[in-house]
Order: sequence, then C-alpha cells, then structure tokens
Amino acid sequence: MLFKKKKKQLEKIIEEKKITQMDKPNICLFDFDDEVYKKLTIDGYKINKATFGNEISVPNDRPRQEKLCLLNHSYPKNIHEFDIFAFSNLENTPIPYKSEDNTQSNGKEFKTYYLLSKYPQRIFDPRPFSAHLLGEEIKSRVGNKIIIIAFAKKKIEIDYQIAEMSTAGYSEGRELKYNSYEYCSLMPFLENKVGQEIMVITKNEGLNRLLSEHLKETRYEVVFHHPNIWDEQLRKSIPDPEFIPIMKNIDNDIVSFIRIYKQTLLLVLPEITDKYKILFCLLQEILPEIIPDLFPFYTAFKWKEQEPYWLPNHKELLKEKEKIEKDYKTAISLINNKIEDNISTNKFLHELITETGEILVLSVKKYLEWLGFLNVKIMDNEKKNIREEDIQIENENGLLVIEIKGIGGTSTDGDCSQIMKIVNRRQKERNAFNVHGLYIVNNQRYLPPFSRKTPPFSAEQISDAVNDERGLLTTWDLFNAFPLIQNGTITKENARNILFKKGLISFCKCFGNYLGKAKEIYKEGFVIIVNISNTIINNGDKLIAEKEGSIVKCVIKNIQISSENVITASNGEIGIEVSERISKNSEIYILKK
Repeated sequence: MLFKKKKKQLEKIIEEKKITQMDKPNICLFDFDDEVYKKLTIDGYKINKATFGNEISVPNDRPRQEKLCLLNHSYPKNIHEFDIFAFSNLENTPIPYKSEDNTQSNGKEFKTYYLLSKYPQRIFDPRPFSAHLLGEEIKSRVGNKIIIIAFAKKKIEIDYQIAEMSTAGYSEGRELKYNSYEYCSLMPFLENKVGQEIMVITKNEGLNRLLSEHLKETRYEVVFHHPNIWDEQLRKSIPDPEFIPIMKNIDNDIVSFIRIYKQTLLLVLPEITDKYKILFCLLQEILPEIIPDLFPFYTAFKWKEQEPYWLPNHKELLKEKEKIEKDYKTAISLINNKIEDNISTNKFLHELITETGEILVLSVKKYLEWLGFLNVKIMDNEKKNIREEDIQIENENGLLVIEIKGIGGTSTDGDCSQIMKIVNRRQKERNAFNVHGLYIVNNQRYLPPFSRKTPPFSAEQISDAVNDERGLLTTWDLFNAFPLIQNGTITKENARNILFKKGLISFCKCFGNYLGKAKEIYKEGFVIIVNISNTIINNGDKLIAEKEGSIVKCVIKNIQISSENVITASNGEIGIEVSERISKNSEIYILKK
C-alpha cells in the first residue's frame, strides 16, 4: 500500500509540475523500477522506459506438451537515435501463459515464426533473445558518441527452438542460443561469481567517491576479464588500454569497469541498491566531464575554468594545492611502507593465534627469542619412533621443554599431559630434576580470539598440571602479553621466569595483585566500580584489566568513596577513574611495585 501511494505521488508531481526537459541527452532505461524513471524525469532528464520482457510460466505439465511463445519486450522504435542506454534487471514474477498473448495477429504473411517451449520447461525466458534483437538494433551506433551503463547481474544463457507456422501447421526450425548480455558486443564476460567484498580502485575522484559511498549496498554477480587487442606496431596481442577496471573483489577479479571504443563509453557496475542516486550522480557530475557533447546544459559555462578567465589568486592557490597533494602522496607512501615493514616484522604474532604445525612452532620460537632466551632449539617431531618436544631451552633455571599445538577445539587430557613423558625422559638423560614441562596451545584457532573459551582448560586439567609441576599457556595470552613486555610493564627477565611456573600461566596474575571485578562501568568504561579488600591503592597506581584473554593497561586518575574524592583506599566499594576504557566484568589487577 505504501509503495502504491508513493507511486501515485510521483505521477501527480510529473503531471502537475511543468517540467522543462533537456533536449539532450536522450536516455532509455531498461528494466528499472518505476520510481527511478519518475525521479529522473522530475530532475528534467528526457527518459524513456523499456523492457526486455517478462519470463512466462508455461503449463508444460507432462511429456510431449509444448506451447508456442512470442517475445514480450518493449522499447522505442527509434532506439537507434538514443544517446544513453542504461540496463538493470528488475526482478519480476513470471507472468502466466496466455494463448492470446502468444499469437501472431497481423495475418498478412503465409508463414509466421514462434519460439517453441517443450516439456519439461516450465519457465520460458524471452529476455536473452530480446537482448540479442536490441543488440542488432544498436550495433551500428557502437563506436559513435553514445554511453552504455549496465548494472551487471548474473549472466543467463538460454537455448531457443524456432517454430515455423504455415497453412500445414508448424515445423521445428533452427536452434539458437543467446545470453542476457547480447545487447552490447563490448562486454568481456568471464564467469558468474557472487560476493560483496569489493574495492574501489578508480582514480577518477568523483566516481571513486560515489562508488565508495554505496559500497555497503553493493554486491557483484559476475566478474570480467581484461580484453586484449591487436597492436599493429608490436605485431602482437596486448591488454586493451581503453579498458579501465574501476572495482575489484578480494580475489582481484574485475567486477566493474569502463571501456572506451572509439567514441562509445561502456560503464559496467555491480548490483547497487539505490540505482537512482547512482544514475543521478553519473548524469549530473561524472559523465558530463567525460563526454561533454552529450550534456550541453552542463557545459554552458565551462569556459570559466579555462586559464584566461581565472579569478585573482586562483593560479597561486592551484599551485599550493598541487604541492599539498604531492606532499600528501609522499607522506602516505612513506607511512604505507612503514606499515608493510611492521606487518612483516611482527607477523609472527598473528601466526601465534592462527597457525598450527611448523609455522606455529616457528612463531613461538621467534617470540621466545624476542624475550631474550639464547638457546631456543627446535627438536625433530619424530626420532626413531620416539616423540620429541617441539622446543627445548636450556638456561640458568634448568631445561624447559615445550609442546606446542594449534587445534580447532580445546585440548584433551592427553594433549595437556603429553609433555610429562618427555620431561621424565629428559630427567633420566640428565640425571637431574631441573626439567620443566610447558604445554602451549592455540585453541579454537578458526575462531576470533574473543569468541574462544578462556581459559581453554578444565579445572581438572589445571589441577593435574599443578600436581605434575608443569605449565599450561595459550598463544592468545602470549599475544596479549607482548605490548606489556614491550612497554616495560613486565620485564623480559620476569616474563622468561613466568614460563617455568606450574599450573595455568597468566601474566596478569604473576605481576599484579588481584583487586576484583569491574562489576559496574560508567562514562563509557573510564570509571569502574570495584570491591577491594585489604589492598592499598593510590592515585597514579598502574592497573591491568583482563577479560577473556584481552589485556588493558591503565593508570588510576582518581578514586572516590561514597562520591568523595580520596587519594588512597584499601577496603570496600570504590569508584576508580582510569586512563583507558575498561569492559564490564573485567578482572582488575594492581601492578606489583
């Protein structure tokens, strides 16, 4: 009901409002929503509606049933005179088959032609055939000054059977195959492929801005290849320089492009929800810059932009702008290089929380070496059918043997305790008990770390580790400890010593006294409410907040008891203003001094 009301309002505006239409450009819209047509008409553009037709629901219910069908497209007879052709693919429900709509009625010819629909075909799609006929109509214009805009939908290819009707009945004729892109011979179709992750790569500022604004409502259903042309000078085939990709997907497939053939411009876009805004901006701002002859009203005062008519100070300002743009590009290039270098240097941290196998072992090795361990040795996984530890470290605390796993779930009891077999073997080899076992796991590695179970060990597994005097640690804990160690909150020496502790290893618990949970938060997490017991805190003290393995370091800026500011506190419910945002129910620790 709402859409009918809106449609009537638009029709009333067109009827009552005296719209002065531009003589140029003459635009034909194929299979767009009525609202797009009406809005562009109100904007003053000379718009004609057209369609490739509707699918037909054919009652071919059993073998040997067949129906004679006709095309049901509609477009202007003078289609060859238009300047701009725009194509969409409005989704319509198939119309029911009616024999009166599929009968030749002029009666002047001895023979007439139909398209034959046979069982088991239930839906007859005339649109690719209609697209072929349109292509035949406008192919003489391709190369002339025209613009073709296509919102690219899935490519449909249909086989057709011609039926020739005469006084003796009908006979089956040729078989033909056409696709939904027959209307334009410049379309370098590659394959049907669906997705939404798209990058805008065009250097045209206006087009880049327009497409970027609509990325959230953009999806692609086809991808295209970069066509080649023959170069007479080089005597070989080369990529067409007049083919310009403007959008790509994450696989580097082309999903949108501009192709220029002589004076014809073909602009292919993915499927975008708000087609009116796209077409309006193209007609109003972008296309007039590319083919100004088709937009005489737009170019009436373009001479003002020529240098002889520049306003005072304009030349100097343009030079200043050019310098700023050059400096900006240089600065962006430098920072991009730094970003790439940083990613390359620290990618082992991402590997800690994503990888398994050899890559995970190597990333843990790199982390341990960054911590300052000098003798980090990767052991062979198998040696004479005896399982070895993944990493072995010898230092002043003894021998640290480490088992490392990257798994899709959580650890079994066997996974956690496997390291003890190696510990016992090493103790016998050394005839000493200074061998410590550590199990490091990248658990549920296919999930984002915040969605993983924390800690990923059962109470029994942690208790067994304490009794066996071995450690349990997650790579997510290592990842979160990195910035604390890097900024000096935890020294590398202390971090090394932590790895020799028993039970569940937590960097927060090792270097902080537990205050309690942030049971309430205010001011977007910059004020927390904590119940403390027999622990002295002061303004300026450093805190660590831990939740689900994520760690935040912050400083106490203010303390309140019963809405009164105080310098120090030791018991009861207190409010603490902190320097960094903290999540509700985070575990709060005060750093040991």
